[in-house]
Amino acid sequence: MVSAVAVRDFCAADIPALLSLMRALAVFEGYADQFAVTADDLALHGLGPDPLFGAKIALSAAGNPVGMAVHHTIRWTYDRRPTLVLKELYVAEGWRGAGVGRALMRAVAAHAHSIGAPRLHWLVLPDNQAAMRFYRSLGGAPEAGWQSWALDQPALAALAGERA
Repeated sequence: MVSAVAVRDFCAADIPALLSLMRALAVFEGYADQFAVTADDLALHGLGPDPLFGAKIALSAAGNPVGMAVHHTIRWTYDRRPTLVLKELYVAEGWRGAGVGRALMRAVAAHAHSIGAPRLHWLVLPDNQAAMRFYRSLGGAPEAGWQSWALDQPALAALAGERA
């Protein structure tokens, strides 16, 4: 079935489809009530001369959106080379297991290679065993020795408001 899917960089015409897939991911991951991305956000921050993110979109032969991979680049780190970060990977429910995720990851990997990125990073929800099996099948592995940390809005505001 994957031969019936085309993966390409998203363009302005894809904004409604990308937004719909992003909303579907928010429902799947349980943060739909906090989802605030708009079509204008996608146009402003994803397209133009120096976009903040990129996205691959998978379309069925009929032109229907069936998956997305949203990524951004850390311009350089310790080795002065870029790191590509996969922010979101989502495949529509009826298309899971059909090779769409692999096709999206292959496109993201090709992009990483084209910009000279020696690594691709992403996060996985701890209870998403299907995703972990999928990523392992591609050669991915959990990063040993690291934990994901964050400051939520109240802690971020408190820290930002501290006096020096």
